[in-house]
Amino acid sequence: MPARGRWTRTSGPPPLGLLDLSCVGPMARRIRDVAYCLDAVVGPHPSDLRSLPAPTESWRTALDDPPLPTRVLWVPSFDGGPADSEIVASCADAVERLAAEGTEVVEAGTLFDPADLVSQAFVPMFLAGSIGSAFRPLLGTPAWDDVTDWLAVALEESFKSVTVDTLAKARQQCGELSMHLGETMSGFDALLMPTMAGQTPVVGGNGTIDGVEIENWVRFTPLANLTRRPAGTVCSGFTADGMPIGLSVLGHQTDDVGVLQTVAVLEDLLRLDPIAPDIDAG
Repeated sequence: MPARGRWTRTSGPPPLGLLDLSCVGPMARRIRDVAYCLDAVVGPHPSDLRSLPAPTESWRTALDDPPLPTRVLWVPSFDGGPADSEIVASCADAVERLAAEGTEVVEAGTLFDPADLVSQAFVPMFLAGSIGSAFRPLLGTPAWDDVTDWLAVALEESFKSVTVDTLAKARQQCGELSMHLGETMSGFDALLMPTMAGQTPVVGGNGTIDGVEIENWVRFTPLANLTRRPAGTVCSGFTADGMPIGLSVLGHQTDDVGVLQTVAVLEDLLRLDPIAPDIDAG
């Protein structure tokens, strides 16, 4: 995910609510392919009020011989909550590979006080400020029955409780999160953490943490969105049932190149095929 404003929409203003959380960005099997795409599309556009200037040098060329990060912060769970042990072990092994090459790795625990500050900011921003406007017209219609049960409950609650003041507070919390994250990352090239707290669910189910279903198994992902940090994910391995495990790399504000380079270094060290191995359908 590039820093906010790197890749702008060229088909008009973004949909209502998406100014705060959404960020357009490419997906590819390899980070160098992502960089090729970014070279072609990053830059300002009049439709995006937050767009950034175009880079002066090729991001793909910066990955020809990416430098090893000097110092990284490894955070198994930034909110101190549970994370799947298989996921954490795989990510920790990948981080250890960096350490073996000479990168200084410092491990940290809970980053924020209160620990659930990310959730406090994300829930109103996402449910009311982002997707709420798209779902509200469906309420009371037959289409509402097709909305996932937990999401329908959460949306209905947000329609009742989220106000202009609530959203204003959430946006202020985003700024506080960004400032604190910047202070925490001072002196480090990047922050590394599991992409997901839990393992991939079966269709129609929830993700799992150490075998126990949990609704908020994706709770690590909003940190980059709320703080507007560039972020990338590298496959660090596979779970016992063949699902890929992601290790996220968060960079400093607008340091897209640093994120791309760290992901490229990890890909080169791990040498994993990002396509999951065949799964026995039986």
